[in-house]
Amino acid sequence: MSRSIATRLVALLHAVDPGRVAAANHVATMPNRAILLRLLMNAATRAEAAGDGRRALILYHRMTLVAPDSGHAWWERARLELTSGDIGAARGSLSAMLEITREPELRAKVSGILASLHA
Repeated sequence: MSRSIATRLVALLHAVDPGRVAAANHVATMPNRAILLRLLMNAATRAEAAGDGRRALILYHRMTLVAPDSGHAWWERARLELTSGDIGAARGSLSAMLEITREPELRAKVSGILASLHA
């Protein structure tokens, strides 16, 4: 983002909320993939809130195609797959999540769920 755009954005934020402190160095562009992921996440959240789990699952599937390193998308996808009774798909999603997750506690949680699905 050019410096002048960032400076204008900070000025706009200050005009809307004078008490808010915003610095131009806190303003950054988002990559296209991140924007698309955010839009898909919003749509999936709305679909689920409307009771359309099938639509939400389709959107989470798209998220994992667009951003295969998104642990949250894999987790939500597995959750909805389990809810719909598709244990095999949920195992696949959890296994994919395990491949990208480096946090020991989360890995243990996912591994535990996978083990319970195999039982």
